[in-house]
Amino acid sequence: MKITYTDILSGVEANQIAALYESVGFGDACDYAGEDLISKIFGPGVFGFFAFDVARLVGMARILSDDFVTSWIAEVCVAPEHQRQGIGSTLLKMVNSRFAHTALYAEAFAHTVRLLEQAGITSKSKLVACSRAYIAPVQG
Repeated sequence: MKITYTDILSGVEANQIAALYESVGFGDACDYAGEDLISKIFGPGVFGFFAFDVARLVGMARILSDDFVTSWIAEVCVAPEHQRQGIGSTLLKMVNSRFAHTALYAEAFAHTVRLLEQAGITSKSKLVACSRAYIAPVQG
């Protein structure tokens, strides 16, 4: 297996992202149907880093950034059968390199904190993650 990495979005297809999201438990691929998926999740100020096993998208990091002061890691996804092979770490190294000039933030599940810390993104005792449940739009 030879994994290739890129930050060029033009070679990534919506169905590849949908399949990757499904593989990591982010819903069903059909939830992301539509040609406009890429424009919706990669709008202005959103950057991507991608890992391919031949032509299959097996990893992705998506970053929200003003590219000046602050960057947020929206998600790092690696297909389950490709996890623990250094793909997530490599994607985070790419993120660190590209956004070295900004503060870098991430909200993390407990089981992913170690991966972030190995990439130099450490827990801060005074930061607290706050959230609310998704509210579906009213159909009218």
